Amino acid sequence: YNTLETKKNVSTSDAISGDFYGLTTTSNAQGAAVRVYDGSSKTTLTVDSISGNFINNAGNFTKSAESAAFYNYAEKILSISGNFVGNYIQNTGTSSSGRTDSGALLNNGGTIDEISANFVGNRSYVTATGVYTMGGAFFNRGGTIGKITGDFISNSGTATLDVEGGAMANAGQIGS
Repeated sequence: YNTLETKKNVSTSDAISGDFYGLTTTSNAQGAAVRVYDGSSKTTLTVDSISGNFINNAGNFTKSAESAAFYNYAEKILSISGNFVGNYIQNTGTSSSGRTDSGALLNNGGTIDEISANFVGNRSYVTATGVYTMGGAFFNRGGTIGKITGDFISNSGTATLDVEGGAMANAGQIGS
């Protein structure tokens, strides 16, 4: 399980930079490359910037699976920049419960001021009967995103129940 999980010692001046290639997770399937989560509901982390290329990262799970490359859980990120290419999340379970969200980036109740990135060839894939997927490349679940710039090219979602947004799904706020 290769991942960078930020903890409470991250301050507002901190930046995360690097390229993330070919990382996989089969446990919990939340961000094979980067997972931003402080583990507490009492504080909110603020990360200055995250930059890099997220390429061919994968999340494989048999229940709910959320974001192959990047996962933000209720934290604040000032900026994300880079390229998200060929990342995928897949749910190969046999149960009709659960979901599979976002091949590349999932913002789960957090705040991201700005995303400047290209999303190319990312996918969210489900084989279980009665399971849905949200956002082949990107899903904003109950979070707030100030601004998104970039290209969305050849992203897709495949599911047995419902697909919402081959490129992007939004169940939060984008823009001011």
